[in-house]
Amino acid sequence: MKESLFSALGDCTDASVLDLYAGTGALGIEAISRGAARVVFVESAQLALEALKKNIATLGIAAEAQVISAGVERALPKLSAVGGFDLVLADPPYAELAKAIRALEAIADAGVINKGATLTIEHASKERPTLRGFDIADVRKYGTTSITIATFV
Repeated sequence: MKESLFSALGDCTDASVLDLYAGTGALGIEAISRGAARVVFVESAQLALEALKKNIATLGIAAEAQVISAGVERALPKLSAVGGFDLVLADPPYAELAKAIRALEAIADAGVINKGATLTIEHASKERPTLRGFDIADVRKYGTTSITIATFV
């Protein structure tokens, strides 16, 4: 699924990436491996944060990575200070999709995301998320999981 997503996204060279609900950082780390200039990881779960920080250290990518230890809803002030993102990767808990969409819209409203930026949001295939301010470009289905790809307008 990750390979298919990044094939759809194309070139990440020099991109500024925001990895929301980062978990262990798999998506953001993949973006760095594909040339992203920087990735800001946002995660609140302690075990995931420990794994994320270990992965960053093990891979030697600390110069390209910043970790914000907070829930996405509470990260906005910190994100406002480091904004200007070209790509947003979001993998929220499926049960919290509506909450995640509200957080993404707030982040976009705050000017943290560049116009024309790409957003990916992973969700249950039975859901069809819509986001104010984003045009849906594609929906990729992988069994019970789908990834919606949208452009910030």
